[in-house]
Amino acid sequence: MKVLSAKYSDDIKGYLSHYHDAHELLYVISGKISVNICGEEREAGAGSLLVFSRFEEHSVRVLTPEYRRYTLLISPVLARADDDYLLSSVLINRTGRFDHIITFDREQNYIESLMKEMAEEFAKQEPMCGKMLDSMLTRLLVLLYRKRPELFLTDENRNTEIVRELQAKFEKDYFEHFSLSEMALRYHISESHLSHIFKSVTGYAPIEYLMSCRLSAAKNLLSSSDKSIKEIIDLCGFSDESNFSRTFKKKVGMTPTEFRKIT
Repeated sequence: MKVLSAKYSDDIKGYLSHYHDAHELLYVISGKISVNICGEEREAGAGSLLVFSRFEEHSVRVLTPEYRRYTLLISPVLARADDDYLLSSVLINRTGRFDHIITFDREQNYIESLMKEMAEEFAKQEPMCGKMLDSMLTRLLVLLYRKRPELFLTDENRNTEIVRELQAKFEKDYFEHFSLSEMALRYHISESHLSHIFKSVTGYAPIEYLMSCRLSAAKNLLSSSDKSIKEIIDLCGFSDESNFSRTFKKKVGMTPTEFRKIT
């Protein structure tokens, strides 16, 4: 895990549905917001920690005259060590029991103090800043784990090992060709069993997860480079322009060209 940004804000602005190629933790210090997460509207207030993966577009409306919060952006690169993967699983996996909003009560002062430390550390950028931020993030995720362990992947077995390997492969080599039959053959299991265990851990079907990785890469290139649509299609593993445009519009709600114009 790696903290990419840690910031405090007290402006009253909300924001429209948006994208960034990072996981996000949003901690509400005061005020109340209405957040739309993948089409679901929820309210959150003081003491709420909101968890968004890199695949989840979300928007915020501010409902009160005051809105103070801390925001962390965390690298999407998967943690490989067992303990780190356990903690980072809350950022990347979305099982049926997952809840994006976790409300703290007695721990509010501690979390606010920890978030403040992280924001100050990030602003200073002193030597070993990254190591310090990562240690603070670990403390925060451990606290979250102690409060809501059901949101984390705690059942380590052969099935979860397979899923972890595939997630890492999709994240790194999303531009390659994958087929469900080839993946199932590799692990000596049926296609239906592979689909079942992958979705039970991540909340996504294997090909859906792969497509989300490709779309994230495409969004990043559209917003941060001047590469042509054809170049982006080739770099991200889409079969052709028609497939890319159709998939992009279905998932994002606009064409790649429209997305590029607003980012």
